[in-house]
Amino acid sequence: MNIDKIAISIGIDRYSSPEFDCKFDPDSVWKIQALAEKTYKAIEEFVGQPEFWPKFIDAMNYEEIAEGELKGGGHGLYLHESQSIKINPHMNYLNVYLNFIHENIHHVDRYRPEELVDELTDIIFEKVTGKSLKDL
Repeated sequence: MNIDKIAISIGIDRYSSPEFDCKFDPDSVWKIQALAEKTYKAIEEFVGQPEFWPKFIDAMNYEEIAEGELKGGGHGLYLHESQSIKINPHMNYLNVYLNFIHENIHHVDRYRPEELVDELTDIIFEKVTGKSLKDL
């Protein structure tokens, strides 16, 4: 039995939109939630299908952001142990959405090299939105 059939049999919508920490801009959250199902399906097409998608996107705290910036990041985190995602809530909609894609790719395949995750993020963004990052 595949994952979708199991989810349906126990009343779970695998593609339901995640909730976001209240620190995120409500307009950004609304836009990302509207794209969530299409985003998840695009990630599955290119990367694979997880057992579940994280249902809550937490805000990174200032210490996590500062530590990430020292390494050239500070935008988002995927925490494998808890299978959860944290994103810097101080970014604009586009960057939050790109990090939503990026961290969900890590959720599906935590061993994929960062450079490939970055490339896939761009590809999935274009597939979902019909826009190229190069044109923005």
